[in-house]
Amino acid sequence: MAPQHPLFSVETLPVTGFLPSQTPLTSLPAPFETLESILQSMPALLPSGEQGLLGKGIYGSTVEKVMEGETGERIVRDVKSAIAQGNEALISALFRDFCFLSSAWLMEPIHLHYTKTGMHTGEGAIGRNRLPHYFAIPLYELAAHLKQKPFMEYATSYALMNYRLLAPGKEPGQDGSFAGLKGMEYDNLALIRCFIGGESEKGFILTHLEMVSHSAALVRESDMAMLAVEQKDVEAFHTAMTALLETFRMINLSMGTMWKRSLGAEYGELRSFIFGTAPGKGQNPHFPNGVVYEGVSDEPMFFRGESGANDSMIPLADNLLEITAHHPKNELTEILRDFRTYRPMSQQEWVNGVEVRARSVGVRRFALEESGLKGKQLYLLMLDQVREFRDRHWRFTKHYIVKHSTFPYATGGSPILSYLPQNLRTVISVMGLSVSLLPLEVTDGEGLTDARNLKELERIKLYLKSEHRKARDEVAIGVEGVEEKSNEELKEKGLWKDEKRRMKRGMVGCDGVG
Repeated sequence: MAPQHPLFSVETLPVTGFLPSQTPLTSLPAPFETLESILQSMPALLPSGEQGLLGKGIYGSTVEKVMEGETGERIVRDVKSAIAQGNEALISALFRDFCFLSSAWLMEPIHLHYTKTGMHTGEGAIGRNRLPHYFAIPLYELAAHLKQKPFMEYATSYALMNYRLLAPGKEPGQDGSFAGLKGMEYDNLALIRCFIGGESEKGFILTHLEMVSHSAALVRESDMAMLAVEQKDVEAFHTAMTALLETFRMINLSMGTMWKRSLGAEYGELRSFIFGTAPGKGQNPHFPNGVVYEGVSDEPMFFRGESGANDSMIPLADNLLEITAHHPKNELTEILRDFRTYRPMSQQEWVNGVEVRARSVGVRRFALEESGLKGKQLYLLMLDQVREFRDRHWRFTKHYIVKHSTFPYATGGSPILSYLPQNLRTVISVMGLSVSLLPLEVTDGEGLTDARNLKELERIKLYLKSEHRKARDEVAIGVEGVEEKSNEELKEKGLWKDEKRRMKRGMVGCDGVG
């Protein structure tokens, strides 16, 4: 029997984290064969090696030919019927697929311009300004049912609802370790939908999925950490923070594999389809007048594009560690909070609840004043994991985007050169405030004793001594040395293989997560 709760729900957070509560439908059933056929033939490069509709530049004309008239009207009716029946697995799959169909329609002209020029700017880099009623009405009504925005989004369409398992019977489930959900290892994953086809698009999306497979532990241990603070249980707090630290290390390790799994030379093409229509009229060169959803409203609509910044893991860490309270009150912070509305409602409510609860019980104060030296050290190590995440995200951006494009916006619509540096500066600032509370001398047996954590703490102290001067330059630096730094990171982890990469000028890059 189909589940009668949304695939992203508060009830399933401790079990699957920020992933859906069950593996997504991999194809659309009857009566949606027409849509399934379009989706299968849509990618620029098909599994057979032949060009698909987007590769031939005939997606839009094919859709018009197939969907106009009774076929489109019937599909609108069938979607409304599916919503009324309440089959949440089908509703979620339909939302994912209408997002893909709609973004392909809107962005195809931008993609074609990029394939000709290698750029996402200039005359011709303009998306379609209307969404046909046979896409617009279903997308809008599915979004309303799921309490989502009617546009391509990270969790419910592009990434977290877009995987299938390769090994039969290897269903996701907790194994009691920090290794994420069993079955969600990268080599056991494949995409359901794509725009371009090929390894780089696969690597870009599935690396994010592998990272989020660790989120169940984050949810569980964040809750345990806040409970420990409420109960003034120092040992329980240490246990939860240790588990959070090990989990975040796994997430960052997975994030570091992005360099080899998705090549910068191929990012421009896949990014063509995940831009948004926001921030507003006259502000987005791709959609200067927004998009009219035919059959829904005559007024143009504006939405942010798909971005890993829509993910919930870093906002969870920000809220738990009370980093969020230190973000400056400005337009960039408003963008950060707006990003957080582009995710499943259950995640919005839960992550926002963590912010309120952590502030109410005083997680940061407890860590720095009442949990002993070990608690202070664990808190600082967790801050450093957030810093590492954001630092790598910024290096992704410099290496994949800034180095090869002058287009001023990321796919989510944020200003590239100022949004991410602010977030990195904030966590570095909170680290500086926290390390000052560590004692200059430590009594034997006090605090953490394992070599790895002690070495990390020494590195953090040395880093912060120079970072208040250096960080201001680090986050504002150009692209010099970025590729070398990313290669060194892979060499350290044994993942680097020397190869020549063909770089095309254009809007290429990785928005990452956070």
